Amino acid sequence: WDLVKVFSESFSGRKDNREIFNDILAHLDANPGVFKYYIFKQIDRFTRGGTELYDPMKRELSKRGVQMVDIMGMIQPSINTLEDVGFEYDWSRTSPSEITEAVVATTSKGEITTIQTRMIVQEIRLTQQGYKVRRAQDGFLNEKIYVEGKKRTIMVPSPERAKYYVAMYEMRAAGQLTDVEIVERINAMGFRTRGLKRWNRNHTQQIGSSGGKLLTVKHLQEVMQRLIYAGIICEKWTRSKPIKAKFDGLVSVDTFNKANRGKIFLQEEDDGSYAV
Repeated sequence: WDLVKVFSESFSGRKDNREIFNDILAHLDANPGVFKYYIFKQIDRFTRGGTELYDPMKRELSKRGVQMVDIMGMIQPSINTLEDVGFEYDWSRTSPSEITEAVVATTSKGEITTIQTRMIVQEIRLTQQGYKVRRAQDGFLNEKIYVEGKKRTIMVPSPERAKYYVAMYEMRAAGQLTDVEIVERINAMGFRTRGLKRWNRNHTQQIGSSGGKLLTVKHLQEVMQRLIYAGIICEKWTRSKPIKAKFDGLVSVDTFNKANRGKIFLQEEDDGSYAV
């Protein structure tokens, strides 16, 4: 076999929208008769969408005269059951491994549920315990620690960016400046929104970036209401109940309350829990 072209896909195999696969079909249509085989490692690398995705994808390749080949050797070439009498119909063309392929495709779909459940359950539990499981908010950095021999993630102040958020809260808590004046002073300190890279759909090449903008009054007012800066986690996985994080915020609860000027008040209860 001569290797003609390689496609690399970084999307999950369980997605209905297979952008790279559509590119492959378009490439086959633009080069009819050039390709005979479509090679991949194994079925769950081709798709984890079950037979409802596997079968149509296989048919699309077959219509273009391309045979699927998995490196593991599970997929067998199709045969004509009427070959000995010299005839062929749509129904007489079949693959000896068709049933096995269907079982593996279905099993691969089930693996997604198992993998996702195992991961998400642990992330929910860690969040409810006060640990960090996602990207750090601006002004913080994620840091790994060990708790009883297990790795956990907390957030610590960013040496470069924490100062901006501390200043925002302290200026607003003091009550001596308007929001417009606070914004002007924070921007004069050098504040710009955090830069984020934008990648192509294969995530192999940076195609742009975002961020780098000045602070606005609206952004300032949004930041003031973010409980995480007071060391409190409150989100969907905590069922919208505020819990004390396993790390300190950038400002105290008292400073947070003063900065919000009554719009949001964070109260510590007698049992150590919090209410908003």
